[in-house]
Amino acid sequence: MKKTLNDNLHLTHKNDSIGALAGGVADDFNNILTVIICACSLLEMNAAENPEQMQCIARIRCYAERAMQLTENLMVLSRNQASSLQAENLTDIFREMFSFLGRIIGNDIHIAVNLPEQALMVMVDRRQLEQVIMHLAANSRDAMPMGGVLNIVLSQVCNDGTIPELEGCKPGKYAQVSLSDTGRGIDRASLKRIFEPHFSTKDPDKLCGMGFSVAHGVITRHGGVISIRSEMGKGTSFDIYLPLCEQEDVPWLNDLMRAKTI
Repeated sequence: MKKTLNDNLHLTHKNDSIGALAGGVADDFNNILTVIICACSLLEMNAAENPEQMQCIARIRCYAERAMQLTENLMVLSRNQASSLQAENLTDIFREMFSFLGRIIGNDIHIAVNLPEQALMVMVDRRQLEQVIMHLAANSRDAMPMGGVLNIVLSQVCNDGTIPELEGCKPGKYAQVSLSDTGRGIDRASLKRIFEPHFSTKDPDKLCGMGFSVAHGVITRHGGVISIRSEMGKGTSFDIYLPLCEQEDVPWLNDLMRAKTI
C-alpha cells in the first residue's frame, strides 16, 4: 500500500508540473482557434452552393472544435485547485444529468441508475465534475460498440480503514460514484498507465474530450480519489470517492434537517 501511495503522489506531482506548463499556452491557442472557427463561418456563407468546399470547411471546423476541447482540458489541468467550489447534492446532479447521458451513450446501450433517496452533499466545481462523468460515460460507450449496459451507482461509504482506495485519505464519510460497463475491458499493461498524462486506450484519430489524467487531476483537487478495475472481455469499473460535507459547513442543510424532524 505504501508503494501505491508513493505512486499516487508521484503522479500528482507529474500532473501538476505538466499543468503549470499547459496553462501558459492554452489561452493563446484558444484565441487562434476562435479566429479559425469564425473564418469557417464566413467561408460557409460564400460556399453554400459548392458541396466539395463545404465538406472541406466542415472538416476544418470539426478539427478546430476538437482542438478547443483539448485546450479546455489543458486549462482544467493547469488549475492547482478546483475553482467555483460549492456545496452540491450529488444525487440531484446525477438526476439532472441522466437525460443528457442518454444522448451521449446512444440507444444501443442501456443505462441502469441506482441513486439514494438521501442528499449526498459534497463541495465540488459542478462543471468540472460533470465533465469527468461525461468522459467516463463516453469511454464506456466506446468500449461497447455492439451495445451493452452501463451501471451507475451512487452510495455513501465510511473511510474506516477497510477501503483500500481511501488509504491515506482523511477518515469520515464519502460519496462513492461507481460507473461499470459490460465492454471489452482494458488490459493489465494499460491499466497501470491509465492515469498517466498523454496515455490513452483509444486510437489517436479518435481522441476527443477529457483524458483520464485530467479526470484524475480534477478528482484529486476535490480531495477525492478515482480508481479503476477492469477485466478483458468482461468490462471496466470506475469508482470515484468524494468527501461528504460536514453538516455545519452547509447552513441551509441544518435548516432542512430541522424541518424534517418537526
